[in-house]
Amino acid sequence: MNPKAHQSTQTLFALLIACVFTAASLFLVVLGADSYRNSLHSITVNHQIRAALSYTANQIRSADNAENISIESLGGQQVLLIRSEEAERNGNTYLYFRDGYLMELFAGGQDPFEPEYGEKITEIKQFAVTKSGNLFVVSATALNGRQFSVSVCPRAS
Repeated sequence: MNPKAHQSTQTLFALLIACVFTAASLFLVVLGADSYRNSLHSITVNHQIRAALSYTANQIRSADNAENISIESLGGQQVLLIRSEEAERNGNTYLYFRDGYLMELFAGGQDPFEPEYGEKITEIKQFAVTKSGNLFVVSATALNGRQFSVSVCPRAS
């Protein structure tokens, strides 16, 4: 066999092995990136829903007394209204769902409810609060469609 042909066959074989290794490596990187993206999305959705429920539950627990918490319909939307009578924080806290976000608005006791001035807490698909006896049931739907809820008893009920 011709030494040049043998050397060129070895070179071709080495290049073929390098190409197969490169293709396999690229495939693993793409597969890993997709898996990472899916995991990150799941973690983000879980964090958003937990933030919505925890934040609302903590707001309910921090109320002065249970009579200061009510569920009202203001401006055509459901609002969790928490009145505060403390001297340094006299006013109303409104928690509501608007444009895909859990929103919060703190306004003075005599100020009207203006939902467009609220601050975004976290992005969610749906949000609702109901009252069952002494418990407030907070329900939220994550962006992936999973629904979660938590039952909260006000601290001063």
